Amino acid sequence: MEGSQYYVFPQGFLAPSETNRHAHQRVVMDLCYDFSNQTRIAQKPIVATIDPIFSQYKEISSTYMDDHMNTDNAWMEVSAATVHDNQNIMSSNFKHGSGVEELLWFTMTERPDIHPNMVPLLRKTLSLLKSYNPYNTAEEALPASESERSG
Repeated sequence: MEGSQYYVFPQGFLAPSETNRHAHQRVVMDLCYDFSNQTRIAQKPIVATIDPIFSQYKEISSTYMDDHMNTDNAWMEVSAATVHDNQNIMSSNFKHGSGVEELLWFTMTERPDIHPNMVPLLRKTLSLLKSYNPYNTAEEALPASESERSG
């Protein structure tokens, strides 16, 4: 994110009558391929590349989340999902969209410097996927639930 010391997950807004899946796909295409600034002819191969990856779309969470960008204190609902690019298709031919300072793929063997508000969502995603989770280590265990603390 511009002007930040942290990496952030792709972010965008849900358009009227748009599904979460479509919004996620649109945001990824805009951020990774500058999709909305491409001609219709140039958009076709981008869609052909991204559609198969999003066929495995799985929503992880849809909940309220505090966000440092939410300065007007309006209600903000966040929807997070996972897709798998097992053939490493997306990591090539990036053309950063507007407002994207840097675009990186991370292999989760170490902790990327993501914004602290996004760490719980990443933990949940990696846990649901039964993936290695560098944020759940002995030196930084998950906080105890309220019931564990009181009894």
